[in-house]
Amino acid sequence: MLNQKPPPQISAFAKESISRLAHEAEQINKTPRPLNPQRVPNKPDYLNQIATWYKSLPPASKYRRYMMAEFTSQFAGAYRSHAAARSIAAALRTLGWIEKRDWTLAGRNRRYWLPPRYKTE
Repeated sequence: MLNQKPPPQISAFAKESISRLAHEAEQINKTPRPLNPQRVPNKPDYLNQIATWYKSLPPASKYRRYMMAEFTSQFAGAYRSHAAARSIAAALRTLGWIEKRDWTLAGRNRRYWLPPRYKTE
């Protein structure tokens, strides 16, 4: 059988410190803390931003392929100067945009987006 020793005894000072710290933590957690506005970003509304941007385009430039880099550089993100590709992609899908891939050698298998009601051959 293994040599089993009893657990070490906790001194009265340690017990008092632990209970005091637990009480302080409980008091801190009870009081609501205001959110720091610098740490809470405003979530961008990409649906409205993309729709407004697309409506403002001239008709000649509306119906073409759009690369994701065009969208990420066009719109600001919540944490960085550019938008996250996954957020933009979700908004584009919601707005009815179609994601395609150019499998040609010149296209280098890159993804592109087609606007809603885009006529494909």
